[in-house]
Amino acid sequence: MIEDEKFNIGGHRAILIPNSENLYLKYFHYILGSIIRSKTKDGSVPSVTWANIKRLEIPVPIKENGEYDVETQQEIAYKYELLSNRRAVLRNYMEQLDESYIGISDNNCNYKEVPLNTLFKYKRGRSCTREYCNQHKGNYPVWSANNIEPLAYVDFNDYEGRYISLSRNGIAGKITILNGKFTINEDRFLLVPLGDNIDYDFIKYTVEPILRSKKKGRAGHDGQNEFTKISFTILDKVMVRMPVTEDGEYDIEVQQQIAKKYDKLYKVKEEISKRIEQLITTEIFLSDDE
Repeated sequence: MIEDEKFNIGGHRAILIPNSENLYLKYFHYILGSIIRSKTKDGSVPSVTWANIKRLEIPVPIKENGEYDVETQQEIAYKYELLSNRRAVLRNYMEQLDESYIGISDNNCNYKEVPLNTLFKYKRGRSCTREYCNQHKGNYPVWSANNIEPLAYVDFNDYEGRYISLSRNGIAGKITILNGKFTINEDRFLLVPLGDNIDYDFIKYTVEPILRSKKKGRAGHDGQNEFTKISFTILDKVMVRMPVTEDGEYDIEVQQQIAKKYDKLYKVKEEISKRIEQLITTEIFLSDDE
């Protein structure tokens, strides 16, 4: 809903002009939202056409004489506004939860602070655009800034095995453990271990919070559309608190034990976040009786 006195719109937006003075716009802002979303066509850019919505029937409170009841519209809109505010609070809690990190240690173990570059050497990704990928389609994934799914699938691979990778752009500093045959492009780094006795899950849980704290760029609005970056040189400044044995070797068993504790806690955190998301996204229709 636009409340500016003067404004312009582009070709991808339409304006609904009320045909009666007894139509309260905020009421229709809330009522139409869920109705129009149900008619939205999925795609890379979700869209809706006027032909799909122009004949939709909309519930509008009326008086006994058949006129539109603007006062009831205002009352219902106020309830929707309260609901919207509560959802905003829940979304804020969810964002804080998603960006929160847990610290776990074993008090019975010795630790040593070591630079990340003594544990791993870094590999930059190759120049690999979507256009280039389309010219070399195959079965091997190309990982880019996205931490959830590959950019594309190609007919070659640069790496084979299990590696720690982290996003350089997009949601910068997120760590994804890759396994199999794959390639990375310039939006991703790879960490190649310099020795044994390093548990990848332990590194993910302990290093990712440090990297995320060093990101620069656009944090996004309402937790969406983040575009942050992390520089290659920052990696050399990262210090990792590694469990060590009495003879000073990295203690792989303690790393694995701590990683399992992290895994359990983060699964609980993810479940809580999913339940909050369900509460936020559930469509609710309010009437003057509620």
